[in-house]
Amino acid sequence: MVDSKAKGESKSPTKAPLTPSSADAPPPTPLPTLDAAAFRLVSLLGLDNSNQSSSKALPSGAGRTVRRWLSAAAVNKCRKLSYSNLLAAAERVLPLNSEVVAAIKSAKPMEDGDEELEDASEAGKATPHPLVVPALEAWVASLAVNSLLFAASDPSAAFDLSGKCLACVGASASQTNSTFTPPVLSPLIARLYRYRSLCADRAGDEAKRTVRSELVAAHRLPCLSRASD
Repeated sequence: MVDSKAKGESKSPTKAPLTPSSADAPPPTPLPTLDAAAFRLVSLLGLDNSNQSSSKALPSGAGRTVRRWLSAAAVNKCRKLSYSNLLAAAERVLPLNSEVVAAIKSAKPMEDGDEELEDASEAGKATPHPLVVPALEAWVASLAVNSLLFAASDPSAAFDLSGKCLACVGASASQTNSTFTPPVLSPLIARLYRYRSLCADRAGDEAKRTVRSELVAAHRLPCLSRASD
């Protein structure tokens, strides 16, 4: 007769003991929120940073790809970052000579100086593909304007920053392949103009008069070109 206890013990699986390396190894440090979202956009557009050629072709439906990326939860999470974290991330993911970074830095609210920064020890300094720089600049600029408008409650500063950033993004886009930038930039520029309109609505009558002609001109260009994105 077989002992039931021995029989049960023989059926129980033997677990391999944890080795010290697997038990004590710390989890990998995730990329900061904004860095991860920026690298995701570069990946979706098929822009390998190791190939800096400006002759890279756009994937079909690039504008729709950007709109889907903008609606992703990880991208929307970036809107909750403090201004200090936005500025630090902008300095990592954008070129050192980016005028958008300079504009965001000059508009930094004084009371935001003591915010705790995200752990960026694993992020390093990005080298974005030149064709995606205007898109990243427009996106980061919209986040900074959003932060000034809602978190800092300073619509005048947000209005001024949005105007500077729109000019900077336009200048940056003019230096890239004109067949590449419009489909990718359209959803991002539209978001930046939407925030500028909200800023003008809260900043007063003078801002409203200033932005009215800008919005008409901005709407006229895609209508005349029959842009689908």
